[in-house]
Amino acid sequence: MSLIALPPVDQELPEPQGQEIDAGPFWPEQDTAQLRALAQLGGEVSDDRFREAALNAIIAVTRDLEDWRAAQVAAGYESLDAVPAQQVNGESAKIILFRRALLATIRADLAEVSRDFDATAAGDQRSARLEDVINDQRRNARWAIRDLIGRPRNTVELI
Repeated sequence: MSLIALPPVDQELPEPQGQEIDAGPFWPEQDTAQLRALAQLGGEVSDDRFREAALNAIIAVTRDLEDWRAAQVAAGYESLDAVPAQQVNGESAKIILFRRALLATIRADLAEVSRDFDATAAGDQRSARLEDVINDQRRNARWAIRDLIGRPRNTVELI
């Protein structure tokens, strides 16, 4: 029996197709292709998996902001873009912070899914590194939400 090894065939991955996600009348629509590009994930995550992570991130972030959103609507602001905020490069800082919270939540969710169940020492080290990434991204999401609503950032750990 003989074996002939051929070099791998270079396959170009198809360009991710963007889909708009509507989070409701107050929140800006999110394009999955733009979110993917900003998350810097490349082609390692399928479009379907990324879209699912984006949907879950939108649910989580908007749920955390629900009381604040209700107060803004009661104050007469019909959308996040209408809420007074600093403009950065022609875009509301509140929209930038909302997007940051989404991206951090997406990254954390995808990192949780990609952890290995490898029992080797290398697998344990990789899992520990991913745990740090997950914690950092969850913190970034909390900070973006706190910045958006104008509250101080607090992180407290029990010693």
